[in-house]
Parts: sequence; C-alpha cells; structure tokens
Amino acid sequence: MKRANGENGTEPMSPSSEAAQAGGLAGALGVYRPLWPCIMGFACMRVGAAFTLGGLYVGTDKGVFTDGPNIVTLLVFLIVGAVMFRTRAHVRKPWVNRVLFAAVAVQALAVLSMVVLAVAGLYTPLVRFSLLALVSLGSTVATLYWLRRMRGASMATASVMILVSLGVSELAIFALSFIPSQEVRCLVSSAFALGQLPCARWARSETSAFRISAAPSTSDHFAYVQQGFASPRFLSACAAGIVALSLVVGFLRGYPHGEPVVLSFEGRVLAFVLTEAVLFGLLAAVLRGKGDAMTVGVWVIMQLLAAVALVLYCAFHGNLSYGAALVTTLNSVMSAFVWHSIIAFMTYGTRDPFYYGIVVWCLWIGARTIGRFVPFALGVGYASDSHLAGTIVSLTLLISAQFVFVKLIEVAAFSAREELRAEHAAASDGASGDAVAVRAAASDAAPRTFDRILGLEGDSGLKDMREALMCHNAQAMGRQFLLSEREVEVLSLYASGMTQKRVAEKLHISTTTAHTHITRIYAKTGLHSRQEILDYMHEYVEGAASAQ
Repeated sequence: MKRANGENGTEPMSPSSEAAQAGGLAGALGVYRPLWPCIMGFACMRVGAAFTLGGLYVGTDKGVFTDGPNIVTLLVFLIVGAVMFRTRAHVRKPWVNRVLFAAVAVQALAVLSMVVLAVAGLYTPLVRFSLLALVSLGSTVATLYWLRRMRGASMATASVMILVSLGVSELAIFALSFIPSQEVRCLVSSAFALGQLPCARWARSETSAFRISAAPSTSDHFAYVQQGFASPRFLSACAAGIVALSLVVGFLRGYPHGEPVVLSFEGRVLAFVLTEAVLFGLLAAVLRGKGDAMTVGVWVIMQLLAAVALVLYCAFHGNLSYGAALVTTLNSVMSAFVWHSIIAFMTYGTRDPFYYGIVVWCLWIGARTIGRFVPFALGVGYASDSHLAGTIVSLTLLISAQFVFVKLIEVAAFSAREELRAEHAAASDGASGDAVAVRAAASDAAPRTFDRILGLEGDSGLKDMREALMCHNAQAMGRQFLLSEREVEVLSLYASGMTQKRVAEKLHISTTTAHTHITRIYAKTGLHSRQEILDYMHEYVEGAASAQ
C-alpha cells in the first residue's frame, strides 16, 4: 500500500517520537511543556496527602488509619455516584473550579487541625480518624479535578502527566520522610495542598491538554476507541483487572500478620530508587511511541513486582522491609495505572467525568481494602510460619494475572472479529451504508450490569464519539493531502461506511458528483479502497496530522 507521506512512503512519527530521536527524552518532553501546571498541581495534591494519610516511605500504610478514612470517602462516593448514575447529572463548568477550591480547603484545614490539636493534647484516635477522613475526601476530589483536566488528551499526553507528576512527588515525599517531627510534616503537607490553587490558575492560562499534538500508538486506549465497538470491552477489562490486582496489593500491604510494615533506611532507599526507575522506564517507553507500555507492559511490571515482593517477604523473615519496599513501588505504579485508566474513561465515556473517576476509584480502593483486612480478619495471616498466607497470596496473584491477560486477549479477539465483519459489510457499495453502524450498535446493545455501572451503556454517545473521531481523521487527511472542504466531508462519510449513494443523499449532491469526489480523494491520497483509507486513518493519520 502506498503511504503518501513523503516520497519514501515511511510511517510518520509523532512529535514526541521525532524529538526523542533528535534530542533525547528531554527534547521529547518539550512537546508537553503546557502540562507543567497540571503536573505540579497533581504532585502538590499527592505530597499534601502522603504523610498524613498513606505514610509513604515510612511504612506500607497506617493500617486502619489509611484504609479506614478511605472507606469513609468510598461510602460518600457511593452515594454521590448512585445519584449521578440515576440522574445522569453533569457538573457545570463554573462549578468545577469551585470543587477544587473546596477540596483543597478541606484537605489543608484538616491537616492544620491535626497540628493544632496535637499541640493542645486533644489529638485522640477518634479525632485523628475523623480528620484523616476529611483529608482522604479532599485529596481524592482534588485528584479527580486534575484528572478531569486531562480529558480528551491522547493517552501519550495523559501518561506523561501522570508519570512525571508521580516522579516529582516521589522525590519530594522521599526527602520529607526523613523529617522526624509529625507536626512539621503536617505543616509541609498543608503547604503543598494549598499549592494546588496557584497551579490551577496557571493551568487555565496554558494550552489545554487535549490540544497537545501527540500521536497515539495503535496499541493504546485511543486506538481501541477509534475502533468503536471494542472500546467498552477494553475499558471494562481494565476496570476488572484493577479489581483483581488490587486484592493482591491489599494483601501484600499487610503481609504476613495484618500489621503495617515499617520501612528501614535501606528499605526507603530501595523503594525510592525502584519506583523512580520504573516510572522513568515507562515514561521513556511512552515518549518513544511504545503505546502498549501503559496497557500491557504496565501489567507485566505490576505482576512482577507483586511476585518478587512475596519472594522477599518469605526469604527475609527477619527483615520485612525489603518486601515492603517493592510493595511501596507496586502501590505507586498501581496508582499511576488507575489514574491513567480514569482519564481514558473520562475521555471516551458519555457521563460526567467525575462519575467515571468516582466509580473506578471505588473499585480500586474497595478491592484493595478488602484484600488488606478481610484475609487477616479470617485468620489467614496468623499461621505460625506464614506459609498459608504466602500460598494464598501466590494463588491470588496467579489468578489475577491470568484473569487480566485473558480479558485483554478476549478484547483483541473481539476487536478483530468485529473489524472483519465491518469490512465485509462495507466492502461493496451495494451493501447497506448503515451496516457498520448497525453491527457496532448491536455489539453494545445489551451491556452487562458491570458495564452499566461503569457508564459504558453503549448508547448514542459512543456512536457520536466514533463519528467525531472519523470527522477528525478526515480533516487531518484533508490538511495532509490538500483536500477541498467538500472532499473532506465526503471522505468522513465514506470512511464511516456509507455507500456513494448515501453520501450523495446526506450532502444533497448527485451520485455522479459523489463518485467524482471519491475518485479525486483516491488520486490525491494514493490509496485505492475504503479499507486502505481506514487502515491509514487508524495507523498513520494522527502522526501525519500533528507533523503538519
């Protein structure tokens, strides 16, 4: 097939890929310079909650004082999510910034109250739990705000924001973990939390994330949604995988007896170095166009971290800090993937973005909390030599790995099958022009209960998204091949599966004129069939358009 991108017919690269080859990773990151306000704001949010809530680089967690407050937030989110599910409510834009302001205020005031009450000697366990619940609620809502700002961005752009902000926050958290005074750490945490407000103001003056020209890989979330009928299944598989692996993460955070593991100095250093190495490796892969780094590769890394953590727990009974270091890294990488998935849901779903953030966050934290407390409450972790606990977590890890990859294989098989059906339906101009849309709609006609809860009902919204993507791709090809405005309109409709007759009816032109436009499109692009046009759109058009 001729690829009309220069005389050599080579595949066009994304700006980040070109920069990576020309100037290394630093040059590639230059494309994403407008993301810095979101990166710093997200990092401030995470640092602001790290020590008060999670105890990163101090221990695996704080037991009931980590997951307990998260359960309170989960209950609040379940109520809000149920209302949004039933009413299909949307948060109006003027209220979005107010949501962040309220969330930051709650988070900062709760942390400052801890300091005041601790100095006054009134910091009882009940007061501590209540204030931590407010920190959890405020920081989580702020998290969803920053993820919402990434809605519509390519998955490469989303990955850069998540991975860089995590790397920055990990550096700050690691440095601050050596401050011995809890009160001082709380004061620093509240300052970071308040730092989100100027970052939000800064972000509003920069280019929006969805306008950053970064071509997606054919193996990332964006490519699956371009295929339309596969996107709900892919996103659903990711959510189910999050649940499965979160159970394992929860168990490992309390292994072997249900108590938080305190990190030694060596454990802190190991956790920090390993976390930064993994994040940098994923970032480098994304910038070099490895789209599967955040879809398949990240699963391999997380499963490997879990397996090695269990081995270290069992190998070093006297020093659990080594295993806990890998669990700390695993928890950070898991957070990155969950946030990445939330952006995918927000981008391609039809409900309010906050709804998708609430649902996926509840699945993640709910499953992790179950894994953290339920097995130990049942006495699994109290075996004298912990062999039973190790065996159970090994079995759970194996099941979760098999479950995730079987789901992803099912999605790939479903996608290939539906593409083949769509190709057959659109192969002849004599076929029904709506065949592709009918088949795609049929795929989503009877969504499962899990998909409905996720907001993947398969309603007209996904069809609208497919049409919008097709229009976008046609416009990109129009700029690349100097097509006329009418030829772009014809290309958009024709590539979506319409016959020449249907295209003519849609645009109120004669069939002969429609045929003439399509002939000219073939001549200008050097392509020879509808399927070649679709292949070109799926594989190359984003890179070609952004290179203009």
